[in-house]
Amino acid sequence: MRIAGNVEIERKKPGILLISHGEYAVGLLDSVKLITGNTQNTLALILEAGDDIEKFKEEMFTLIGKFPAGVLIFLDLFGGTPSNQFLLGANKITSPFLAFCGMNLPMVLEAVTMRKTSTFDEIREMVLEAGRESIVYLNDCVKQLYGESISDKP
Repeated sequence: MRIAGNVEIERKKPGILLISHGEYAVGLLDSVKLITGNTQNTLALILEAGDDIEKFKEEMFTLIGKFPAGVLIFLDLFGGTPSNQFLLGANKITSPFLAFCGMNLPMVLEAVTMRKTSTFDEIREMVLEAGRESIVYLNDCVKQLYGESISDKP
């Protein structure tokens, strides 16, 4: 288990917690910093092979508790260990939260840019929309650009 990000928390600002199997959450955090220049109140928690699951769960909820203004929680995979452990303890969270599985960069960027000026209801809708709209079958774009699907050729 490893935590990445700026551990100094601004208590009046909603936090963002990225949680994944392996380094995925850290990679997203690095990409957010590259694109926005800002990762304040944004942390990544990764589950590594051999981690004690109970300790991981404890750490997850300790981090969630560090954001009294609320927290936007992004998990990599529904049904995986991080999301299952989250669901097992979510009833004990005392601050406002939104939790999403299937995180991707557009979803996290939307949350980072909206959390200062939007309500949690607005953030929820925009993050879900960003996730849906970010999945694009590029072969269709290739076909539009070039008039044929060059990927169909052997």
